[in-house]
Amino acid sequence: MVKSAVATLMLLAIATPGFGKARKDTYAAPCSEVWAAVKDTLKNQAFYSVTATDNNAMTASYSIAGGVHRRINSVALTVRGGSCDMQISYTDIAHDDAGRFKKRVDDSLGRLKAAKPSEPTAPADALTEPPKPADELK
Repeated sequence: MVKSAVATLMLLAIATPGFGKARKDTYAAPCSEVWAAVKDTLKNQAFYSVTATDNNAMTASYSIAGGVHRRINSVALTVRGGSCDMQISYTDIAHDDAGRFKKRVDDSLGRLKAAKPSEPTAPADALTEPPKPADELK
């Protein structure tokens, strides 16, 4: 009995790496921006069906739309100083789901940055002159 349990555990330990893979990419952007791009990417129901998200931990599990087999993948962001690590764990090594997901996140990140209004710049004299009292403005 003990021998069979040990043998089973050894087989599982050997076989576990074959069940899934991981891809890790680093972005030179804050994780808040990358997370917004991840959520924007996952909104596309033609490609993904979200099974779980955690905004605080910046993690999500999702399935790939279409195909015969249901493939569940997950994404997790980790703050690394001023940059952000994105790790995609995927189960189907025959398809490049992680590569396609990363490309879509990259595209979404570019769109979101382009749509973000730039910071308004104040005139130079507004920064140096103190505000005038109300009675002088009359």
